[in-house]
Amino acid sequence: MHYLPGNRRAERQTLQRRCCMTGAVRIHQLKIAPKYFNAVVAGQKTAELRKDDRGYKVGDVLSLCEWKHG
Repeated sequence: MHYLPGNRRAERQTLQRRCCMTGAVRIHQLKIAPKYFNAVVAGQKTAELRKDDRGYKVGDVLSLCEWKHG
């Protein structure tokens, strides 16, 4: 998993290129609370259970967005 700092547009372009290179089907942007986001960035959190409400497929890319509201 890679943490991609910087503006959202540059991050999205990087993810799109990665999808093309890996043959990924979709980019899924998911909200995640700051304490969990920081654990992902630090490599302490490597898995999470979520409801498959998006039709995830093998090879899809997950873009975790730190979300402070909610």
